[in-house]
Amino acid sequence: MKPTLVDRINAAIKANNTTEGTIPMGKGPDFVPARTYLSPTDSYEDEIGPNFPIHTFHPGSVRGMWAVAEQQQASVPVTAITSSGNSNSAALAAIQGGIAQNPRAPASAWAAVPSLITNLIVKGPVIIQANVSVRSSVANDTAAFAIYRDGQLLGNHITHTLPATASIATLVQLSAMDNPPSGNHVYAMYWSPGAGTLVAHSNQRNLYAINLSPQG
Repeated sequence: MKPTLVDRINAAIKANNTTEGTIPMGKGPDFVPARTYLSPTDSYEDEIGPNFPIHTFHPGSVRGMWAVAEQQQASVPVTAITSSGNSNSAALAAIQGGIAQNPRAPASAWAAVPSLITNLIVKGPVIIQANVSVRSSVANDTAAFAIYRDGQLLGNHITHTLPATASIATLVQLSAMDNPPSGNHVYAMYWSPGAGTLVAHSNQRNLYAINLSPQG
């Protein structure tokens, strides 16, 4: 078995010439160079400092450590930041994070708010938090919201009275606790309009589903 570094150091100490204060030739510890290899070719080096002139002619000097190909590293400077999207005339547009801007709630059915849907691998209790900035074309309109798991209602539908001025945005926030069977589950925030047209303002909405048990 190859001696460890500790064994080699102890052997060198025992062989130390205490009279002259020197270690006999060939008895000192063989230290591995203290460096990080950035390339497979760097692993051929076995000394620190300037290269020895006839280094490559030493027996055993070529001793590859990694059976991998050379890797090229390229640096591409960024000279301009491209806008992620634009919006005009109430048209839907892909903006930050791929979230559609200003989507409308269906007039006659409960539906998931666009982009407020997430899949989660559940392994115990879960907390779900959702928020959306909405506006209605009708003043003092009443809209409804809820959190669903796999298309099934969690808790209750919550009604929210919108501002006394039409088309003024207001923030709606919901949270729920769930403890479903382990596995994949889809959580979503649903909405339903009142008398007016219900719109999710810009891209200002988020949904989080978080496992409350440590994940291993």
